[in-house]
Amino acid sequence: MKKLNLFIVLFFILSLKTFAKQQDAINIDTAEALNKQNLINYLVKTKVKFTEIVYVQILLETGNLKSKLCIKHNNLFGMRMPKKRRTTAIGVTKSGYSKYTNWKQSVDDYVLFQQKVFKNNDWSKAKYLTFLNHRYSQTKGYAKRLLNRLRDNNLISQS
Repeated sequence: MKKLNLFIVLFFILSLKTFAKQQDAINIDTAEALNKQNLINYLVKTKVKFTEIVYVQILLETGNLKSKLCIKHNNLFGMRMPKKRRTTAIGVTKSGYSKYTNWKQSVDDYVLFQQKVFKNNDWSKAKYLTFLNHRYSQTKGYAKRLLNRLRDNNLISQS
């Protein structure tokens, strides 16, 4: 009788694992592919503020959508798990970075981040770049790197 109960429990556990793997495969199959055009379309759809800055920020943060954090954990911004604001993150990496089910959830989380930052609407692009340079990024010269990416992608004038 004990062997039968053990067998039933093991069978149930293995069935759940198989079902979970199938669900993950379904989620992967139905998720929209991450590429530059789909990314731009989704940024516009979500009405993220300063879309062109956010776009080049993603390219910079992910190494043109190729970083391990982007590919494995769908984190496009190098976002860490927030302590106080709402989030779409589903977990955290060993290094403390947020994990997302898909790349769109990472964008949605950034929108939530922007909503917390932009308590009023008097932000200019220059003010936003200053904020990113001094408060968001730990990288020296972050705003300058973003401006260079904007120029490289013909999103601002060369002058």
